[in-house]
Amino acid sequence: MRAAPLGFSFGIVTLAALATSAQTAHATVIDTSGNQVISTLYPFGETATATVGQTFTVTGGDTLLNNFAFRLDDSSPSRAVNFAAYLYAWDGQKATGSQLYASSMVSTSNNGGAGGWETFTFDTGGVSLATGQQYVAFLNASYFFDGTSRTSSLELSNSYSGGNVVYDRNGTDFGQLTTRAWDSVTDGFIGSWDTYFVADFSAPTPVPEPGSGVLLLVGVAGLAAVGMRRKSITTNK
Repeated sequence: MRAAPLGFSFGIVTLAALATSAQTAHATVIDTSGNQVISTLYPFGETATATVGQTFTVTGGDTLLNNFAFRLDDSSPSRAVNFAAYLYAWDGQKATGSQLYASSMVSTSNNGGAGGWETFTFDTGGVSLATGQQYVAFLNASYFFDGTSRTSSLELSNSYSGGNVVYDRNGTDFGQLTTRAWDSVTDGFIGSWDTYFVADFSAPTPVPEPGSGVLLLVGVAGLAAVGMRRKSITTNK
């Protein structure tokens, strides 16, 4: 009968070891929204600059990109700008590699009819990125040209050191975004510029240590053995 307390205690210790081995997920946010707006980038949309975006660098252990956001101000309430959001790796001059994320088409709405700036947030579902790698999140209207002039503005500020605002006049040719260098907004006295950009990251889900998994199996086996011993003793009475 002394084996029962031993097996039960062993199982509890094993579960505690699993709990302490997991690292707590935390979040890192890139946020330029609080920066002083210095100027605006205009125009973005049809028959103008078809692509605008922000480059950024992944740092630390938070490598899952959950969402990102941009802010636009359409120039005419009656001419909504149609576009989609995308995510690619960035090689210092252009988008590169395979597409990491693409949204469905969205449209400006003159801030719901109230006028002014309108924020668009895109949920990526937790795209896994690499620490130290630079990426570009961007808005593109190439697939949605319909012969109507549709343009909007983006805010420009300066403070984020891990990237800058970039753009390309690629018209309806989306393929050019990975084959030729984009343009950037720079100033000799201020440096590289950024647009309104917010990106939310989190750490990957922690995986229990292999040793802890083995201990858990041993603990469960111990509890099962104790249960069988109790049953055997009861049967023999």
